[in-house]
Amino acid sequence: MALRVFAAADDEGVSPAVAADRLAEERMSSVGRLATIHLPR
Repeated sequence: MALRVFAAADDEGVSPAVAADRLAEERMSSVGRLATIHLPR
């Protein structure tokens, strides 16, 4: 995961802290969408 943060920071031209925040927000958003999936019981 750390390598992904550094790669994203380099690609986007931002600090690793900013890249880590962005990646965390993306992960939280994707997990939030899982809760909206309706599974029949």
